[in-house]
Amino acid sequence: MRGFTHLLQIGIMAAQVVLVGDTLLGWDMHDPAKPVMEVLRYDCLNLTDGGFFESEVPGLMGAPPETLCTFAVNRLFVTYSPRSADLVHCGIPGIPAFGR
Repeated sequence: MRGFTHLLQIGIMAAQVVLVGDTLLGWDMHDPAKPVMEVLRYDCLNLTDGGFFESEVPGLMGAPPETLCTFAVNRLFVTYSPRSADLVHCGIPGIPAFGR
């Protein structure tokens, strides 16, 4: 496990970068007077291209390191549940392919 702690640290930092992008995407968009589905539809239609681009750049930078972190999580599963580790290992290629 000692060799995989750096991958876990990279994954935590990458998750924070992705959180910044997700926060930029949904910042200051909630109107409690409207139903949730109406708010989501309205916000998606009124999002500018620049705002979408600014929020997706951190996501694109953080997604590959998060995938590397999944290998470390897989090594944690091997000790306690080899079957779950096999399932996680089979799903790792889908993370970058489907964008998280």
